[in-house]
Amino acid sequence: MALKVLVIDDNEDNLISLKALISLAFPESKLLLANRGKQGLELAVAENPDVVLLDILMPGMDGFEVCRELKRNEKTSLIPVVFLTALDSDNRTRIQALDTGAEAFLSKPVEETELQVLLKAMSKIKTANILMKNENERLNELVAERTMELEQRNEQMKLLVNDLQNRMNMHQETLADLQKSEEKYRLMFETALEGILIAQDYKLVYFNPVMLNIAGYSSEELMGMPFINIIHPDDHELVTRNYNNRLVGGKTDQSYEFRILRKNGEIRWVVLTGAKLIWNGKPATFNFINDITDRKQAELQLKASEEKYRLITENTSDVIWILNLGQMKFTYISPSIINLRGYTVQEAMNQSLDESLTPESGKMVEETLRATIPEFLSHKNSGLTRSLNQIQQPCKDGRIIWVEVATQYQFNQAGEVEVLGVSRNIEERKKMEDELRRSEVELRELIATKDKFFSIIAHDLKSPFNSIAGFGDLLQSEARSLDIDEIIQYAGLINTSAKNTMALLENLLDWAQVQRGQMLFNPKPALIGELLKEALAVVRQAAVQKGIAIQSVVPEDFIFSVDENMFKLLIRNLVGNAVKFTHRGGRVEIKIEANNKFIKVLVKDNGIGISTGNIEKLFNISAGYVARGTANEKGTGLGLILCKEFVEKHSGRIWVESKEGEGSNFIVELPIKDN
Repeated sequence: MALKVLVIDDNEDNLISLKALISLAFPESKLLLANRGKQGLELAVAENPDVVLLDILMPGMDGFEVCRELKRNEKTSLIPVVFLTALDSDNRTRIQALDTGAEAFLSKPVEETELQVLLKAMSKIKTANILMKNENERLNELVAERTMELEQRNEQMKLLVNDLQNRMNMHQETLADLQKSEEKYRLMFETALEGILIAQDYKLVYFNPVMLNIAGYSSEELMGMPFINIIHPDDHELVTRNYNNRLVGGKTDQSYEFRILRKNGEIRWVVLTGAKLIWNGKPATFNFINDITDRKQAELQLKASEEKYRLITENTSDVIWILNLGQMKFTYISPSIINLRGYTVQEAMNQSLDESLTPESGKMVEETLRATIPEFLSHKNSGLTRSLNQIQQPCKDGRIIWVEVATQYQFNQAGEVEVLGVSRNIEERKKMEDELRRSEVELRELIATKDKFFSIIAHDLKSPFNSIAGFGDLLQSEARSLDIDEIIQYAGLINTSAKNTMALLENLLDWAQVQRGQMLFNPKPALIGELLKEALAVVRQAAVQKGIAIQSVVPEDFIFSVDENMFKLLIRNLVGNAVKFTHRGGRVEIKIEANNKFIKVLVKDNGIGISTGNIEKLFNISAGYVARGTANEKGTGLGLILCKEFVEKHSGRIWVESKEGEGSNFIVELPIKDN
């Protein structure tokens, strides 16, 4: 396919890339490259390309100004313009591009298949634009020219007929005057540009040379011939009826159209204007015949063209509609509305604008109309008020769907302001966009999870293992020179490091299971007091070592449906954190209570507290927040992340109330549901 493509882009790399893609897709194409808007305009006028690929951001004259110049110039106005845009370009940029007259967009980086399809489509659009413009101009000129000629001739002939009738009825005129008059009209009829014939007793008794040419017969053949012989069979009844009615003074059309069948079988369309007269003392009809075949063909072509575009309108999947702003009523809606919203055309036409929109979209549309109508009325230019919006519309089955609407203002034949719109279902696209956003969030969380996982492996596990290995090596090499107290001290350090490492590994494994969805969630009725005792047994030793008192208040024999392992891990982590961040001799309180809606777990300490800025980081793994305890205890930041996961598994919520230096309250609420 031989295409001529003009690429306007100030980026040399983009020009080279597009040149390669176009040459690969269309080997026979001619490429025109310009790195400035003015140079591109000169090339467009000189070369008349099939399509213009246009970058938006360029020095001097930007893409919008270049596009406006192309559409303003009659020599280049029919060339399709495709804007090269960034993938994340906003709707405002796209609307501005439409306002300048662009036909399409192409996102960078450009894909070969998309470029190939778009260039082919733009080439067809240019060809269609040129053909349509030329055809419309030709048809309009032909129809106007022939119509004017016929109207002028008809008026002239009417005057002549009236004059002739008056003169023929004037019995007081002398024979000499009558003969002169007859000679005058004979010459007039002979030289007239229209066909003239007189029919009497259903036969042709007079005709001029133009009529002979229209019928295709010789004078000898036509004289005395029944006029029905030169009429198309389908029009016999029409012509005969009008002939009879005219003779008896009945109702008839002064002018009407029918088809003449020429001697060679060719069919010609004519318009007849007639009157009754007395010819040789007997009633007859006097008729002017104008050949309107060219006009009829032009009308038929115009009708076919209108029918073609009607079929396109009625069969496109997009919905095309017109809203009369004065009446606030839809005056046209294409049949594809039933596929978009489930309503028939008539049902949709009967709806008001508000009924066709959700309340939120209705408010947005109302504000848009209020802002843009004055601009349109002041400029009288629909191109200045094109817009592209996303709205929501109710369907007949109750669904709410997303619809993209492209609109522009126009005046109808009565001078009223209308909105011409095209609506497209973008429900699937919106779902894909939402899914993409969710995927992006999940991806960021997975990356943060992966980074956290490797950080723990690389640092938090390495340090305690190094400590164990170091003290082990020291014991191995120095055991004979150490006394029993020193050996016990080193063994205690190794034991502490091992326990800390084990706790870290347990948290890490639990967290990994949650991330992979492998931790089973098995809620069942359990004695909350017993679960609390089991959980506190794990952290009580650390509290004893720091002299921290742990107090718990839980209703006796209180039974609640929970996942036992998750609940114990929740208590262990919350109380363990409270001990870690409380000074020696401090106090930690655990209080569990319930009402008819939820069970509430409160873990309160009088430790160092948490700043407002750090509270927001506690349950967010991507924040990477880790703090050391009051005895320099290390942490991983995983404990509270696990707590949040476990609470959400139970459809509950967890939050913190704390001030720096005043201790912290961790509160958990779990819904009662079927408990």
